[in-house]
Amino acid sequence: MTQDEIIEMLREAAGSDMPDHVHGVLILHTNDIDALIKLVAAKEREVCTAAAMTAAEEAIEFAMKLEREACAKVCEPQEAHDDPLTAWKIAQTIRARGET
Repeated sequence: MTQDEIIEMLREAAGSDMPDHVHGVLILHTNDIDALIKLVAAKEREVCTAAAMTAAEEAIEFAMKLEREACAKVCEPQEAHDDPLTAWKIAQTIRARGET
């Protein structure tokens, strides 16, 4: 979190009553601290959820790439097929799906 985000959370936690300052030190009331803790926890959940979703999307894309390659390799031993050219074209088509 940036300093500006933290300050904004402090303002939101304090509501209309801005926290008191004594000699440049911010004084928070118990209710303000509880509200701030909830705001920070919510922000942390938001950040963690976004990171988890990104990681999941990348893992799914990687798994799909591996599966496409495995399927294409089934077609590659062209001598095992009655129509080797068609088998080769199928393998190329499967691989091309990952490039779009």
